[in-house]
Amino acid sequence: MISLTLARRSAATLALAGLLAGQQAFAADARACLEPADVDAMVAYALPSAMDSAITFCAPHLAPQGYFAREGQSLVQRYAQAKPAAWPRAKAALLKLGQADAKGGDQTIAQMARLPDKALQPFADGMVGQMVTESIKPQSCAPLEQMTRLLAPLPPENTASLFTFIIRMVDSPSRKPGIVPRKPGLPLCPETP
Repeated sequence: MISLTLARRSAATLALAGLLAGQQAFAADARACLEPADVDAMVAYALPSAMDSAITFCAPHLAPQGYFAREGQSLVQRYAQAKPAAWPRAKAALLKLGQADAKGGDQTIAQMARLPDKALQPFADGMVGQMVTESIKPQSCAPLEQMTRLLAPLPPENTASLFTFIIRMVDSPSRKPGIVPRKPGLPLCPETP
């Protein structure tokens, strides 16, 4: 079973927390919060790059006839079909994260916003790959392979929404007495009833 820490790390990585700002965004400004659809788009855009990086990293640590070896690349290709539709909202959400984290209006964010998508997308893909590779440990490969196999039948949109749900649940402040709430990993908009 995947630990909560691994699930949170995977979900946060897939959400590209702080990609454009170079660090996690902890802004309390309501204008800079992310709606579930924003997180869905970031996850949907990042999933193919994240999966490809995980498959590559884990290859020497898994059975050569395992799920990643047999089905991994076809799954990456299937999920990659959702990237173009997810990109506009994912890009807007990433810029929102960067602006929320930049104190006094960072010029770097403004410059990145002006970059053509053909220049910005490979940068985003590379950052996702690097973040995944840096966060995975060899002992995490088997649980990641199992999780991927279990999620594979879902359409990419449902998988993205599931990760968004996990992120919202993990980043929700604890309501248990005596538990000190921690800062969330992403500036999520408050849930509306």
